[in-house]
Amino acid sequence: DVQVSGLPEGVVVCSLSEASVKYPDLFEAHYSKYADTSVDGLVALNTLFAQDGVFVYIPKNIRIEKPIQIINLSHSFKNLRITRRNLIVAEENSACDIVVCDHSLCNHGYLTNSLTEIHTGKNASLNFDRLQNENSRSTQINNLFIHQLENSRFGSNSVSLHGGLIRNSFYVTLGGTGAEANLNGLFLCDDRQHVANFVLMDHASPFCTSNQLFKGILDEEATGAFNGKILVRKDAQKTQAYQKNNNILLSSTARMNTKPHLEIYADDVKCSHGATVGQLDKEALFYLRSRGIPETEARHLLMYAFANEIVSRISIPVLKERIIELVDKRL
Repeated sequence: DVQVSGLPEGVVVCSLSEASVKYPDLFEAHYSKYADTSVDGLVALNTLFAQDGVFVYIPKNIRIEKPIQIINLSHSFKNLRITRRNLIVAEENSACDIVVCDHSLCNHGYLTNSLTEIHTGKNASLNFDRLQNENSRSTQINNLFIHQLENSRFGSNSVSLHGGLIRNSFYVTLGGTGAEANLNGLFLCDDRQHVANFVLMDHASPFCTSNQLFKGILDEEATGAFNGKILVRKDAQKTQAYQKNNNILLSSTARMNTKPHLEIYADDVKCSHGATVGQLDKEALFYLRSRGIPETEARHLLMYAFANEIVSRISIPVLKERIIELVDKRL
């Protein structure tokens, strides 16, 4: 169900199937134009089976002050496969914040194959924040395709708190001069959970900027993965691209695999990448304990400080407060 109120004139928020009937020109102009079915079999599977999802359209020169929230609630009395497809179009000089919250209301196993296509027009600004908080028997496959035009700005904060197996894939194409993309991610996992983040940052135009910062905290027998690629094409001169992945392992059985890499074909660029996998700082822990803070609380403070670098980048105050509370509870 889509419930909408108080939006500026011309803004469309409805189901994807409804949009295909009511707004056929818009739908045909953007649907399945950015998702490349050849990059992943699950992308092709979503394109084959998806029947509905959410459609958001922001016309030219419209700036939506309040964020649009999309809540996905999963509930079933048996194991289930869910296929979601979303399309978000922000036209020239528009601005919007979108928040997606994934929750489960049962303890049954299910597989969610979700795909979202996002188009940001010239000078448009779009923030896309996601909170994943589902049960430990769930499998979540999320593919996000972003296509940016000249001087557009895209930002994303992805926080994964609960879930059995989570894979988040980001395919960003900076297709216009001066475009900017900022991707941030945080995941916390324990038991035998697995969280993987994949990023392809495609600098296809000159004078573009991108930043990636992904952090993970893993405990018990949890596993994680980060695979991030920055592609700078031949004509994408004056590119600035930065990528960093930092992780903390709280047990000897937790595992993290990380692979940040660059593929550069232009000669006038500024690019860097790096990754760390380690434990809590023993000297910092000793310092806190020497000030009378018990070990459990000291470890919690260090983990919270580590996670806060991502949480602090969330621009919506109410969402930031809620995630601070959830992260604190999870830690």
